[in-house]
Amino acid sequence: MPAPSETNAHSERVLVPQSVFIEKLNARGQKVGFACVGLDTDIDSPRFPEHIERFGFGYDVDLFNRGIIESVYDLSGTIKINSAFYEGLGSPAFATIRLAIQHIREKDPEIPIIWDAKRGDIGNTNNGYAKLAFDHYGVDAITLHPFLGSSFLDDAGERQLEALAPFLEREDKGMFILVRTSNPSAGELQDLPIDITKLTPEYRRRFGDMDELREMTGQDVVPLYQILAYKVAKHWNKYGNCGVVVGATYPEEIAAVRSIIGDMPMLIPGVGAQGGDLEKAVKAGINSKKAGILINNSRGIIFKSSGSDFAEAARGETRQLRDGINAAIAA
Repeated sequence: MPAPSETNAHSERVLVPQSVFIEKLNARGQKVGFACVGLDTDIDSPRFPEHIERFGFGYDVDLFNRGIIESVYDLSGTIKINSAFYEGLGSPAFATIRLAIQHIREKDPEIPIIWDAKRGDIGNTNNGYAKLAFDHYGVDAITLHPFLGSSFLDDAGERQLEALAPFLEREDKGMFILVRTSNPSAGELQDLPIDITKLTPEYRRRFGDMDELREMTGQDVVPLYQILAYKVAKHWNKYGNCGVVVGATYPEEIAAVRSIIGDMPMLIPGVGAQGGDLEKAVKAGINSKKAGILINNSRGIIFKSSGSDFAEAARGETRQLRDGINAAIAA
């Protein structure tokens, strides 16, 4: 078992194990940096290179991915594969995802691979999702939805993991829980104000109070995304293998989440095509160890050029992202 580490500097300082995944992530960050390249390989994009013949059956996607991976692997702290762009291929999806993972492992087995699948259901359904992610694909981490919750207090007052348990109990893997996303309508639910002084006795009995969150924020009324961040850090991170997802388009929210989760890792998408400010995102998200961030750029890297130089252009953009992150940290 890895050595314990503090996952929430603002809480009761309960020590939890630091997972194998978090150790791998930290080691990679120190060695290579914190740029996360997203393989959002949309074959229908007008930026998909024209010279790659449309073979069908995922072959064209594989050729493209191979070129990107070979160009950026040594500059990437992590590589994220968005499942939607592969599942849209139909029957070739499984093989195409497996090939992308194989290419990454061949270039460097130490690169943490995140499967951006945004799964989240009741426990017995999540068993299947977890098996696909970790046993069949063999990825290091997955993105998850929090909406079904994942912990409760039993009759003895002991906290038990529930809905996301098939993921969370994979002690050697990583989980990135959606907390504050980068899309324009994210605030419709995620910014919903909650008065945590008005939690019912039944809620407190089943799920606990949030007095500690009130102390952290100094507020009685907090937005839902802050409650989600608190839940992940305080109640779901039993094995020290959790992180959160917060969009780069909302740096103030990034800072608020960081103040709640302590040094836990944060996946930050939204730099590039979505318009997030890199410097602001880094300064808001960096933890006390000047680490703990995964700054993701997908389309802005892989579709930097639609010509035969697409791989070289992706490498240049990845280097620029890595150097920009380092400059922001140094500043």
